[in-house]
Amino acid sequence: METERLTEWIHGVDERHAIPRMDLRANGHSRCIQKLAELEDLQEQGRLILIGEQEESK
Repeated sequence: METERLTEWIHGVDERHAIPRMDLRANGHSRCIQKLAELEDLQEQGRLILIGEQEESK
């Protein structure tokens, strides 16, 4: 599954934060939430496995 990147990282003094891509500012939040919901649905259906979770179950 090829996922369009909807966020970008900005770097602060001590940490980094994810924000919607600058070219998506007008509707970036909505698109990010939509994509997150789609990924969560796939995970709940067992069709998306996060590597961290897979390693924890071993």
